[in-house]
Amino acid sequence: MYLNKVFLDPHLDHPTHVRIVYEHVDFLMLIDIHDEKAWPYRVNLDEFESLSLEAVPDPILLATPEAGSKAEEIRDRAYRSVALLLTDYFALFDKKLRNQKIKSVLEATDESRLYVTRQLRRYWQRGLSPDALAPDYTKCGAPGQNRLAIQKTGSKRTVSHGEGLAITDEIASLFKLAIEGFYLVNNDVDLKGARTKANGFIRSKYPKIKKEDLPTYRQFRYYYNKHYAKPLVVQARTPSIEYAKDVTPSHSTSTTNNFGPGARYEIDATIADLHLVSGHDPDRIVGRPIVYKVKDVFSRMTVGLYVGLENPSWATASICCG
Repeated sequence: MYLNKVFLDPHLDHPTHVRIVYEHVDFLMLIDIHDEKAWPYRVNLDEFESLSLEAVPDPILLATPEAGSKAEEIRDRAYRSVALLLTDYFALFDKKLRNQKIKSVLEATDESRLYVTRQLRRYWQRGLSPDALAPDYTKCGAPGQNRLAIQKTGSKRTVSHGEGLAITDEIASLFKLAIEGFYLVNNDVDLKGARTKANGFIRSKYPKIKKEDLPTYRQFRYYYNKHYAKPLVVQARTPSIEYAKDVTPSHSTSTTNNFGPGARYEIDATIADLHLVSGHDPDRIVGRPIVYKVKDVFSRMTVGLYVGLENPSWATASICCG
């Protein structure tokens, strides 16, 4: 009826959530689910019902770790220790008996006492399930969020002078102005040159700033790598015609929309890397021949080949096609 349900207790100094971890005919065992040092305590059933505590949805949502993941390994390790304690569940609510069982677990495993007690408490507080012992990796980090620092992060300088400068929104906007106003539109400006421009903007805004306190090249490069993807940078720094001709990626093959052999041909003319000599006078160089080749796009077979001394033109190409 009450087992594993969560209730809001407003009678304490700070309203807190309690979970029912054991239910008997005459009494219940409760635990504060947010107190890192909590242990279950006993409340008579009549007294509990007289408090009229409000049942609330479980604030802890459990997720089963993926098979073979690190989270599953951590959960299984923790449950192996807790499972040895659960063989005599009711004895865990007596401090003396609980300590005896924990001692026996320590002798059977290589775990520390602090680790075993923490996992037992997590088992009670988070829902009486093996998945209650899984790590909350979903709460780690801040994906998609920028972390703003008021003071410069990282260890203090030991070689260079000065204290450095934190990259705030204002400094980041000056970085962006230097990158988009100079580096992306001018191939003569490299990344170090863009950083020099950015430091110039900072000096104009903060005339009293010391040279050693200006953002380092490493800070500027970190901002650049974080906010500007390399393909977009290449596209911005390459002329549009050259980018469309030589750089833009191909998303299909040459056989696209070719229904069969003869649907489309491709021709190319290449100046051969050799010199021809006259058949009458070997000492006289005639010139370098031009090789024409026609290929069927669908079958990739050669359908025409011509070698001549004429300059590349439509007239000579038609000879190869004929």
